[in-house]
Amino acid sequence: MGVFSNILKASVEILVLACLFYMILRVLRGSRGMRMLVTIVVMLIVLQFSAHFFELQTLGWLCGQIFFYLPFFLVVVFQAEIRRVLLMMNVSKLRDIKTHEANDGETDQKLTLILMPILMRLSKSRMGALIAVEQEIGLQGICDSGKILNAPLDKDNTLLETIFYEGSPLHDGGVIIRGDTIVAASCVFPLCDTDEDLKDSSWGMRHQAALGLSEQSDAVVLVVSEETGRISLAYNGKMTEIGSDPERMRKLMNQNLHVVTAEEDYPILMELYHCLLNMGQQIRRNLGLMKKKPKNK
Repeated sequence: MGVFSNILKASVEILVLACLFYMILRVLRGSRGMRMLVTIVVMLIVLQFSAHFFELQTLGWLCGQIFFYLPFFLVVVFQAEIRRVLLMMNVSKLRDIKTHEANDGETDQKLTLILMPILMRLSKSRMGALIAVEQEIGLQGICDSGKILNAPLDKDNTLLETIFYEGSPLHDGGVIIRGDTIVAASCVFPLCDTDEDLKDSSWGMRHQAALGLSEQSDAVVLVVSEETGRISLAYNGKMTEIGSDPERMRKLMNQNLHVVTAEEDYPILMELYHCLLNMGQQIRRNLGLMKKKPKNK
C-alpha cells in the first residue's frame, strides 16, 4: 500500500509540473521573453559549471547571489507573461463553464447588436477605431490613462463615431466599454509582446495595442483599420481578421463576449500591478527588449 501511495504521489506531482511547464512555455512561445529566458538559463548553467569545475570561489559566490535574487528579477521582467499564465489559470473560467452555456455564435449578445452597426459605419467611412469591451478582468487602470466619460451606449448613438473622427481631441488611443457604458476614451493600451516574425506586416499601432491588451486581460478588442477599413478582433492574445463581413463579425463577437453581472474593483492591487508594469517596462527598455513604435494604420 505504501509503494502504491508513493507512486500515486509521484505521478500527481509529475502531472502538475508538466501542466505548469506546458502553460509557461505556451505563453512564452513566440515572445521576447522566451529568448531572454533561454539566454539567462544557458548563461547561469555555464557560470555554475565553470565555477564548480575550475573551483572558482568568487564566481561560485556570485552565482549563489544571482540565484538568490533571480526570482525577484524574473517577476519584474516577465510580469506580463506571468499575468498571462495566471489568466489561463483563472478560476473564473471554471465558473463560466458551470454557469453559462457555451455560445455557438448564433445567440446574439446585447453588445453585439449595439456594436455591429457602429463598426460597419466606421469601416465604411474608413475611420480608424480601437474599442475594448471589458469582461471579468477589470480595466480601470487602463481607463485612468484616458478621459473618463461614463456615457451611455446604444446602436443609434453616434458618440463612438464622434470620438474616432479625425478632428476629435479623443480620437487617439482606445475606448473602454463596460456593459452598455462608454467608460473612457483616449486610453493608452499596452503593445503586444509577440515576436516580430509572427506579426502581420499590415499591423499598425492600433492592431498591436489591441493584441497587447488581449494578452493581458480577457477583454474583446475590436480594431478598424484607417487605411483599409477592415475590422479585426483580438481575444486571448490572438488576432482574427473579420474584414467587412457582418455575419462573421456577429458570430465571433457572440462567441467571445459574455455578460459580467458584478463589477469588482481592486484599486490597491491595480496600483501594485501598474507599478510592477512600469518597472518591468523600464528594465526591458534598458535591456533593449522594448520594440519601436510602428506607424499608425
